[in-house]
Amino acid sequence: MKEGKTFEDVLRRSDETYRVLFEKNPYPLWMYDAETLHILAMNAAAMRKYGYAPDEIPRLTFADLYVPEDVPNLLQHASSPHPELVHAGVWRHRQKNGTIIDAEIFSQEILVDGTRARLVLAIDVTERRRAEEALRRSEYLYRTVASNIPSGAVALFDRELRYIVADGAGVLDAAGVPKEAAAGKTIREGLPAETWALLEPLCRAALDGRPASAEVPSRGRTYFVYTLPVPGEVGGISMGMVMAIDITARKGVEDEVRRMNEDLERRVAERTAQLEVAYRHLQALSAHLQSVREQEQARIAQEIHDELGQALTGLKFELSRLAQQLRGLPGGVSEKATALGTVVDETLHDVRRISSELRPAILDDLGLVAALEWHAEEFEKRTGIACTIKAPRQPFEVGPDLRIALFRTCQEALTNVARHARATAARIVLARTRDNVVLEVRDDGAGIPQAALTNVKSLGLLGMRERARAFGGEVAIQSAPGEGTLVRVKIPRRQ
Repeated sequence: MKEGKTFEDVLRRSDETYRVLFEKNPYPLWMYDAETLHILAMNAAAMRKYGYAPDEIPRLTFADLYVPEDVPNLLQHASSPHPELVHAGVWRHRQKNGTIIDAEIFSQEILVDGTRARLVLAIDVTERRRAEEALRRSEYLYRTVASNIPSGAVALFDRELRYIVADGAGVLDAAGVPKEAAAGKTIREGLPAETWALLEPLCRAALDGRPASAEVPSRGRTYFVYTLPVPGEVGGISMGMVMAIDITARKGVEDEVRRMNEDLERRVAERTAQLEVAYRHLQALSAHLQSVREQEQARIAQEIHDELGQALTGLKFELSRLAQQLRGLPGGVSEKATALGTVVDETLHDVRRISSELRPAILDDLGLVAALEWHAEEFEKRTGIACTIKAPRQPFEVGPDLRIALFRTCQEALTNVARHARATAARIVLARTRDNVVLEVRDDGAGIPQAALTNVKSLGLLGMRERARAFGGEVAIQSAPGEGTLVRVKIPRRQ
């Protein structure tokens, strides 16, 4: 404390100008005893920077302001006499709260009333060092990016669109100037006019703070160009970066692939058109075969009904007369003739049923609704499955071809019910909407497995779909295990 008081007294007795320069200096200044290393005085800027109060100064030593691991080097430096002003470099200083800062140190030995002391000026360069380190990292990243562009370039440019620096294996090809000579030249100098017309808006966008990119052709090659803004230290955009990657080879491959795809699409379109024509021909042939088959079935049904039916009817009549004539004769011949008549009667019934199945006359005579009602009744008698029908009461007029198609679809659906569904009931619904004729056949059976709905061997389902498709319609089948099946046919009414 005595030494501190002595120094303060000496400082008060010193030149007023020197005292003002020490106390009012905006940079941190302190003095320490070169022998004991005790702090003799600190100006207000130093106390603010390091966080100490005036009454704490006499207890501080030179080492208290440094990080512990730097103290040995610090002592070696402090023990060397330096009568002239010395730039001591940048040291890590420690504030009272433990914060570490980087301080650039200037020191000079002075004599204060015979005491050898040192005057120290400290400039906080923490932010500058961080900025320099960030700049070094940025430059490293820049060089790393540039050196890893095998066929392109990367460059920084200022707000006058002049190169600051350019690098990369393809600078000469991309920029039109060697990278060693690029600095200071305008970007436009080495580029064709048509290339610059595409590149300039990208560079302007970067200087406006907006990244931009585009494919830019230049001298027979194609580059993918990407520009981005580079912020300045005090805000705003100080410069821009442009990266150009040669994608000529890739574009060539892409063009070849595109040509191959276009050729493949053309060939697929041609083949598709051929298949569509073939499909339409098959549809026409299928419709023709259906028509021919229906005509043939109608002819056969008529012949069975007329010729075989008449023959059996005549045979039944003759057997009846024969039984009358043989009545009373021994051996029961009259009863045998009567039994034969019964067989002929059953055969005649079967013939009529077969004839109706081939082409029910009621379909042509009384229409679709009557034919469906007759078929539902026959189906119930033959299978024991209850079958009901719901149809419009008013006349249901459709063309003869559509009439037979709907009847055959219903017939096929009920055949599937009888064969596979294990159902107890079936329901037929015939309806007419504003745009469509709708036929539904629903059962309460076991349902159709999903695989069977798309199986090419399910010829009955395929047949129903083909019949509907021939009239521009569609068949939808809804089924779930144990929940029955719904076959829904929808045909446009234009038919």
